[in-house]
Amino acid sequence: MKINLKIIILLFAIFIGGCSSTKISSKERNFRLNKIHDFYSNWKGTKYKYGGMNKHGVDCSGLMVLLYSHEFHKKIPRTTKTIAKFGKEVDLNELEVGDLILFKINWSTRHVGVYIGNKKFIHSSRRKGVTISTLDEFWINKFWQGRRVL
Repeated sequence: MKINLKIIILLFAIFIGGCSSTKISSKERNFRLNKIHDFYSNWKGTKYKYGGMNKHGVDCSGLMVLLYSHEFHKKIPRTTKTIAKFGKEVDLNELEVGDLILFKINWSTRHVGVYIGNKKFIHSSRRKGVTISTLDEFWINKFWQGRRVL
């Protein structure tokens, strides 16, 4: 079987490109962080409401749909289950500002928020409404995956 050298080089380039980590620039990081914080300041404290997508109540995936739509003009799936298959999966130690962070709370409950750096994320909490939480022991133990969609 004859192997074409150009094909081998192309496949190698694709493989190496897919394996490299791409850190965002500090300018892009700050841009994303400002957009997310602007959004958060308008939604902070909004109560949790399953299926909600307005100031009367919003659930975790609804909040992410609104954030990505309003601030980044990006359409993402409506449910945490479908968000889990959207974009590129990233590990906990690879999270960048703007990545979605998903959790398995129990055998049937999933949760999603947006990572803002320094082990913090914004989400719609059942107890506190729209809030910022820290990836403390509880959340780290529930971490499922990160999704990069920006």
